Amino acid sequence: MTSAELEIPEATGRSEIKVSVADDAHRKLRTKILQGEILPGHKLKFEILQQEMSVSASSLREALTRLVSDGFVTSEPRRGFSVAPVSIEELKDISRLRTILEPLALRDAIEHGDDAWEAQILATYHRFSKIDSLQGDAPGIRDEQWSHWHQAFHEALVAACPSKKTMQFRAVLFEQSERYRAISAARRKQSRKKSDEHRNLMEAVLSHDADQAEKLMVKHIELTSNSLIEILQAAQVQEQKAV
Repeated sequence: MTSAELEIPEATGRSEIKVSVADDAHRKLRTKILQGEILPGHKLKFEILQQEMSVSASSLREALTRLVSDGFVTSEPRRGFSVAPVSIEELKDISRLRTILEPLALRDAIEHGDDAWEAQILATYHRFSKIDSLQGDAPGIRDEQWSHWHQAFHEALVAACPSKKTMQFRAVLFEQSERYRAISAARRKQSRKKSDEHRNLMEAVLSHDADQAEKLMVKHIELTSNSLIEILQAAQVQEQKAV
């Protein structure tokens, strides 16, 4: 094995340990925000978070700064960090951009995908569909495992896209839309059977039917967006009545 194949650092210093701790703190906080465990607008009290996560001030600050860059946290002078607010306008904007980038990435993936890419789509869909069927069609919050495989399936569909920038921006938009899905799930009263949408998407992609795959992806995003908007609008009405 050559050094190019396996790069081993000569020593593990404090900076490397700090980075790994910051990475872990970033991942844990991001998961809680994406799952809706920490609600929009919630003030992230630095000292409390530091105690709960058992991390240094520098590692926690690095994690929070990265979440600001991700768009999940806001920072204001003298007010500290808070979970980024949500709005119907932002959701519409995210969804509009997704209907542009997702089909673009999908078409490029279909053009450049090979047998290994197709096999990964099939394997990921198999795992996702099993978890999806176990959770049933009842409305409510999907657990972290469902969210993981849902994201993995969507990533597998576009994995053969060669454009790094397209993939980078697409991933950011997907995660931001997932936060809206998680927040809305707790208020959902009716379930939408998305399993058919996912299966149809997979079949179009594996058939290398780029036109059909693009249409199905746009429809999938728009249906999801419209459903989330209805839930958020209903929640706003309830909040206004309660005032």
